[in-house]
Amino acid sequence: MNGRYGAHAVPIPNGLDKPIIIETNRLLDAFGLLPKRYALIVARIDEAKRQLDLIDAYSRINSPRFKLALVGDADHFGPYARAVAEAAENTPGVVMLGRQTGDALAELYTHAGVFVLPSSHEGQPIAVLEAASYGLSAILSDIPAHREIGLAETRYFEVGDVASLARHLVDFFAESTLRRLPATDQARLIASHDWNDIARRTLEIYCSAIFKRDICKVNAKRSRS
Repeated sequence: MNGRYGAHAVPIPNGLDKPIIIETNRLLDAFGLLPKRYALIVARIDEAKRQLDLIDAYSRINSPRFKLALVGDADHFGPYARAVAEAAENTPGVVMLGRQTGDALAELYTHAGVFVLPSSHEGQPIAVLEAASYGLSAILSDIPAHREIGLAETRYFEVGDVASLARHLVDFFAESTLRRLPATDQARLIASHDWNDIARRTLEIYCSAIFKRDICKVNAKRSRS
């Protein structure tokens, strides 16, 4: 029950496709990236995603063996998008890959060393879920949407704390063996964001608004047959 509005709330998570492991390095080779030797962010170029914080943090560390890969486009090429493009161009080791989908994006997830998202706010961040499904450890801004996912092998920093973000990057890059999300956490995450289960639960909610719940469950069961 929602305490403010007195309404019954039923949370249903975003769906998550099973990871597609891409062993080839075609895209990495094209952009000068090496497997397990880059930090990855996948996000729309937008002030809320705070790519400038990440580029600033990366520019403060001395890790020539590791690069920073930025995936994503801007909805509009306004002042923030221009600032991100300029900062990336002027920071050695930063690679902008634009929008990537399908096998290309799967290749980037497969071979990344760590996933980073410094957002100021999120709903339920699909990119974080995708990264976790590939077993990536993460560095995330300390906001409720990130904490609620409950991932192991994650380090958090306050939104806008570039110095703390830089320290986390240094710590990850300094490890002889990069940390990975435990296989049990991967499996739990994928199972709890299964599209078939989400479709069934969503159908039950819609049905319950119109019919009796027992009828809804029958209809939901038939939808799986």
